Amino acid sequence: MDVETAIVAHLRAVPLIESLSGGRVVPAGSSSVLRPNIVYQRLTTKREYSNDGPTHAPWATVQIGCWADTLSVARQLSDAVIAALDGFTGEVNGFQIDAVFITDENSAPESAAPGKEEGIKGILVDCVVHYQE
Repeated sequence: MDVETAIVAHLRAVPLIESLSGGRVVPAGSSSVLRPNIVYQRLTTKREYSNDGPTHAPWATVQIGCWADTLSVARQLSDAVIAALDGFTGEVNGFQIDAVFITDENSAPESAAPGKEEGIKGILVDCVVHYQE
């Protein structure tokens, strides 16, 4: 299991997130047009080393996009994601997460959906995930 899979499993275990997203939690680049949805991607992975070599305790920055047709629904979804992740520590399906920290939250640029004048609303949430390899 990798860090993204563990984060997604943790988010899918939250009933409010499943309800708000309709179970649509997909990797970036997926062609999901049904909204609301959550799109995730790993942005970076950092590894630490000691004099003895790798510590096997990396941390990854994962971006989670909460997308909806209205800003209020995108905000409800991002609030639920933040509540589920900020400060989380624990095991998810055998994958050890040492800590999750929300490091950034911002509105995504609006993009028009095909056939619609109104743009798709999004909130981007960046989190740093410390985990064990």
